[in-house]
Parts: sequence; C-alpha cells; structure tokens
Amino acid sequence: MITILSNLIDIEKDLSNIDQKFRIGVSNGLKSVGERFNRATRLGIKNSPKSHRPYTYSARGRRFRTMSSKPGSYPAEQTGKLRNSIDYEFVGKMKIVAGSYADYSVFLENGTKKMAARPIIKKTNELNEAKFNTMMTNEMNEALGLWRVAK
Repeated sequence: MITILSNLIDIEKDLSNIDQKFRIGVSNGLKSVGERFNRATRLGIKNSPKSHRPYTYSARGRRFRTMSSKPGSYPAEQTGKLRNSIDYEFVGKMKIVAGSYADYSVFLENGTKKMAARPIIKKTNELNEAKFNTMMTNEMNEALGLWRVAK
C-alpha cells in the first residue's frame, strides 16, 4: 500500500509540472521556428535569381542597373536592406510575429497596381510549414519528456 501511495504522489508531481513543461516546450518551439524562419527567408532573398526585367534605381546618390525577380518568387536582393530587416519577436509567451521591418516589404509581399507580388512571408511559410510543425512537435515532446519526431 505504501508503494501505491508513493506512485500516486509521483504522478501528482508530474501532473502539476505539465503546465510549466508545456509552456517551456511552446516557448522553445516558437524560438526555434522564429530562428528557422529568419534563416530560410534571408537565404531565399539572397539566392533569388535576378532574371525578369532590367531596370535602374538610385541609392546613396548613385544610379545602378539591375534586374528584377520573377513575380511569385522571392524578391531579388539589391541592397541587402530587406534581407537584414527580417526578424521575429515574441508577443506574450505563446505567440511570435515574424516579418520584415523594411518600409517597402508590404508592397513586395502583396504587390501593387503596377507590380506583381514577390511574397516573402507567405513563400517562407509555404516552403517550411512541415519543418515548422516538426520543430514545434520536437520541442514540445522534449519538454514533456516524450519521443522526438525525425528531422
């Protein structure tokens, strides 16, 4: 009878820690997903081919000739400002917001009357959704002391 009582006490301790372990798992998972989002988005922008149409633009008092990216693909990197502005932040303890701080990123993401969209956020989410889910599952399982899903 003492053994049974001892096991019940252990189970109660484990159950009381589940909420804390769950929160730790969510927090770790969101951090992993945010960092993966940053890496994947920056890499997509850096490696996007410039293969659509030629144009000129001005920056730092100089004029440059370059080519745009194809509609629907990551935007072609010109100055690095967009790539460097990609980031995520925690909103509360159970949510992250990821995106770009560049003032023109909304026009690239959604397009304009004269330019087709070159999505950044949507494209990264589409290409990495399964990986994000696996990362969250692994972090949750690790925090709760369960199994890991293959990477």
